[in-house]
Amino acid sequence: MDTISPFWIYEGEIPPRVCDEIVKGVDEENYTTGGIIDSKDNDTVKTIDVDIRNVGVQFTYSPWINHLMRGFLLSANENNFLYDLSENDKESCQVSRYSGTKNNPQYYNIHKDWVDIRNSQAHTRKLSLSCQLTNPNDYEGGDLILYLEHAGTSEIVEYTVSKKQGTVIVFDSRIRHKVTPVTSGTRHSVVKWYHGDKPLR
Repeated sequence: MDTISPFWIYEGEIPPRVCDEIVKGVDEENYTTGGIIDSKDNDTVKTIDVDIRNVGVQFTYSPWINHLMRGFLLSANENNFLYDLSENDKESCQVSRYSGTKNNPQYYNIHKDWVDIRNSQAHTRKLSLSCQLTNPNDYEGGDLILYLEHAGTSEIVEYTVSKKQGTVIVFDSRIRHKVTPVTSGTRHSVVKWYHGDKPLR
């Protein structure tokens, strides 16, 4: 039976030197604490809630980074999802920095990248990408965990994504996921979302 996987993974696909170049290419001074959507009417209204999301973020508008990640998204869609995607690339890449200690960890608790607010930009997100930029020996914690529904039983199972540097995973934007607390060192990642012109098609 031809089934669709809820994710598509490229383990260690991006060379470490390229990962390091992405991290070096962003300005450390430009990180701000990531917010969450706080309005049913306007997704530009965001609030800081460190109980849910405690991580530094910034968008990067570097064409080569965006094209690299877009290529993985489109490849995963062609090989697995077969979703109707927009010809327009609607969101730039976001670089995340998780730096923490045991007493002050950084994390992103369970959430989805798609939202059910019709006039929200996130309502048409279909595919999410996360790229592991940091050598896992350089930090503790920071596991990306997907909550997947078992096809036979509908039981929710946890899938922990490989932390190997250069690993790219693409998954359905409706999947619940989290990043566990980073308690030592610093973890960098790139995330990107790809849209359809209409949701859920």
